[in-house]
Amino acid sequence: MIQPDNSVLPPAYILAGGRSSRFPGDKALANVGGHPQLESLISQLQQQGHRGTVVADRSDRYSQIGIESLVDLYQDSGPLSGITTAMQDRQDRLGEGWLLVLTCDQLKWDSAWLQKSRSLRAGNSKPRQFEIIAWGDQQTPAQTPLTLIPGLYHTSLLPELHQRCQQGQLAVRSLMQDSKVRIHIDATQSASPGAYAFNTPEQLQSLIKEIS
Repeated sequence: MIQPDNSVLPPAYILAGGRSSRFPGDKALANVGGHPQLESLISQLQQQGHRGTVVADRSDRYSQIGIESLVDLYQDSGPLSGITTAMQDRQDRLGEGWLLVLTCDQLKWDSAWLQKSRSLRAGNSKPRQFEIIAWGDQQTPAQTPLTLIPGLYHTSLLPELHQRCQQGQLAVRSLMQDSKVRIHIDATQSASPGAYAFNTPEQLQSLIKEIS
């Protein structure tokens, strides 16, 4: 496995606190090896060199496990609001640049997935080739919809995302049809990051067995 250069890893933001009709309870608090899933994911990210921040509907959402959350700028506005909130925080704290966006049901994270996109992310200043970098599995059927989370986002999209949130245009997938947004899909030879997200207890148990 190629070892990533941790010195250039973007900060990671985990979208949590959403509703799931197929999972009983909060997926972020699901038991994974005796620890809450959210705690396990943050630990993986930190061990690989990312600074991890949780985005949720309120700051104390996960205070019971010692995690303080960044509060959504647009309440009840779904993942697009979470991405916008993360992007604004990244820009306020670190200036213009890239950020990694994941959801709390990402059971496994491997920073080696970022290796191929290093050249695309080199330097934070304009001009850039892309504003979003996502992953697709080469073995995934062509008719399977691609997803933009997990994904790498550049803060240059911030004005566009604020406008979308304010106007109620909240579908993340609609960014794929926006001519102003340039998206690169990084095809992975093995399973892509999205293959390690779970929606049901059965999927969670299956993935735990697969990676253990």
